[in-house]
Amino acid sequence: MHEKLEQLLNKIKAERAEFQERLPHSSEDFHALWADTEQRWEKLQLQLRESGLSLVGKAGGLLEEVEEELREFKQEASAKTWELHLKAKEEIHDLGEDVDKLQHKLADKVEDVRLEVMEELHDLGEEISSLYQKIRHRFD
Repeated sequence: MHEKLEQLLNKIKAERAEFQERLPHSSEDFHALWADTEQRWEKLQLQLRESGLSLVGKAGGLLEEVEEELREFKQEASAKTWELHLKAKEEIHDLGEDVDKLQHKLADKVEDVRLEVMEELHDLGEEISSLYQKIRHRFD
């Protein structure tokens, strides 16, 4: 946008310079028109300067607002990050306790299964011994 405005102003300045070169050879009506155009040109330049200053002021205000918003965002993000960090730490602690409980349950289950297997093996051993005795008794 700034470049287009700059190009337009340069084009107007070039055309203005060209007209000024021809001015001495022009009619009185053209001189009057030129004087009126020069006044409008001066007003336009003044308006452009004022608009530019106004825009610079507005842009400065907007930049300050954006900086403030960014500062507030950083503070909120930092606070939220810390809050999430603490929450994650608590959840990790709770998960650790849950894992510990599961390990104890698993150890208890393994012990229960081990005892059942031992009992089954004992019962199988007694049955095998009994069958062996029967087989031996029959073949003796």
